[in-house]
Amino acid sequence: MYIWKGNILMSNRNPDESGVLLRFGGRPEGLTGDEAREKIDVYGRNVLQEKKKKPPLLLVWEQVRDPMVLVLMAAAIISGILGELPDMIIILIVVVANTVIGLVQESKAEKAITALRKLSAQQARVMREGSMAVIPAEELVPGDIVMLEAGDLVPADLFLIESSALKIGEASLTGESVPAEKDASAQVAEDCALGDRVNMAFCGTGVTYGHGGGVVSATGMNTEMGHIAGMLNTAEEGGTPLQKKLAEIGKFITVAVVGICAVIFVTYVLKNGGFTLGNTLNAFMIAVSLAVAAIPEGLPAVVTIVMAVGVTRMARRRAIIKKLPAVETLGCAEIICTDKTGTLTQNKMDVREVYVSGHLLPGAEFLSGGQGELFADILYLCNDSTVGGGSEIGDPTETALKRFVLQRYDAARFAAMRRMRDLPFDSERKMMTTVNETPDGLRVFTKGAPDELLKSCTHILLEDGVAALTDDRRRIVLSANRVMAEKALRVLGAAYKPWAEAQKGGIPEDAAPDDPQREIHALESGLVFVGLVGMIDPPRPEVYEAIEKCRHAGITPIMITGDHKDTAVAIAREVGIINDPAQAVFGSELDALNDDELDTRLTRYHVYA
Repeated sequence: MYIWKGNILMSNRNPDESGVLLRFGGRPEGLTGDEAREKIDVYGRNVLQEKKKKPPLLLVWEQVRDPMVLVLMAAAIISGILGELPDMIIILIVVVANTVIGLVQESKAEKAITALRKLSAQQARVMREGSMAVIPAEELVPGDIVMLEAGDLVPADLFLIESSALKIGEASLTGESVPAEKDASAQVAEDCALGDRVNMAFCGTGVTYGHGGGVVSATGMNTEMGHIAGMLNTAEEGGTPLQKKLAEIGKFITVAVVGICAVIFVTYVLKNGGFTLGNTLNAFMIAVSLAVAAIPEGLPAVVTIVMAVGVTRMARRRAIIKKLPAVETLGCAEIICTDKTGTLTQNKMDVREVYVSGHLLPGAEFLSGGQGELFADILYLCNDSTVGGGSEIGDPTETALKRFVLQRYDAARFAAMRRMRDLPFDSERKMMTTVNETPDGLRVFTKGAPDELLKSCTHILLEDGVAALTDDRRRIVLSANRVMAEKALRVLGAAYKPWAEAQKGGIPEDAAPDDPQREIHALESGLVFVGLVGMIDPPRPEVYEAIEKCRHAGITPIMITGDHKDTAVAIAREVGIINDPAQAVFGSELDALNDDELDTRLTRYHVYA
């Protein structure tokens, strides 16, 4: 079913739209205000709950409950009773300094953790009582119908009922740097992986292309983003090696000091006339004095100062440490588990290879001029992103293409090539087409999935001009596509034809006059294939040295990512994490192993995809 909305082709609708609405308690005309309020009472507001803040006294207690610190506080009290005020003041200064530094550092880290709340949309376009309304996102309830457009943050988990060229960036949930193509008409298994749920949109992710709509299936802490927030709120904190050692030392010193003082107390009393008041008091004072002298009050001070210096140095390198003792833990690390997207990689696509005029070249070797000009025109003009002035807006794949072209051509070249009409990308056609004015007249420019694009091509542009696209030439192009895909590159093809060819048609005989398929066939048939472009989210330049330093320090780096295995392997091999694809494993493969099998194979894998 095709529906025109403005100049955009709505081609994907959920075939079970009424069933989906019924499942989540919605209706095509939307909920009424009273129904929404009743559901808020049942499901709560659509917000991520923060972890309950601890009372100030509890925060202070957590900083001073260490056995060594408690012994110091006891020593300070006893020193005061004995009149040793300098000792008492010094010990209390150490305890207070340790507590203040710990509280300040934890406060900084808590602010970083609450950043998840910023991923929640502030407002949402929703159907209410038969008309579109803009409401605060926190008022959404299951059953609401929400509309999405490019640039929106998804305000809740949605089951899509309509989509048109809809792409959503889900890196925050899956690690995939390339936006996920969404299809409301797709039927997927209930238990499939989150990244494969192409008929859903998830709270906190961003719409990068197209538009669509869906019925709210989950809100607040019941969303996928809410599950992450819940795990952060309930995560248990274990002691660091330093904390465990200090606790052991504290207990040992406490027991030893108390034991020795008890022996001295009893011995003194027995040797000096028994348990008289004078003897007992003298013995007690001697025992307490020895206890104060035996406690190494300088140890916590030295440890705290060293850790505080470490925290400061890490902060200068833009790393916030929540707990002071965690600094020492870094020195005990044998394994580092890291995400890929945005951590090892730059979280933006970059052109790596091109195939043009029959030659497969590294992207850096693609030069301006010649037939490359036509290739650049297609990549730049058949494109809805905006690049320039230090900003990039739009789909990461399209911004990568424009950035690639602008490294070789001045933007002024394309200013006069106005777009006259277009066919947006569609998940069924897997192509996008524009008609642009050029110095050589009107031209149709098309880009899309290579295998689908080649089906619409009858000719190919070679070094000596346009030639027929024979089966042999088609196989060569597909071979180049396969070589690029094996390197985990995202490959797009480019094609064109003069506007005069588009007017000749290729229109199906049974097409109705107002059928959108007429224009699709007219523009996207009889094309001239021009070339291929392969992109990937490249590693950060500093990652190579970091991985090498880890190896040199005896630390094993492991990549854990939501990306597809092939993409993860390509990046991991490039940065030096693995040297064999067998060292990578799918999460689903891991789930199939029992505990014994996992124990025997765990050291084999360094990439979890």
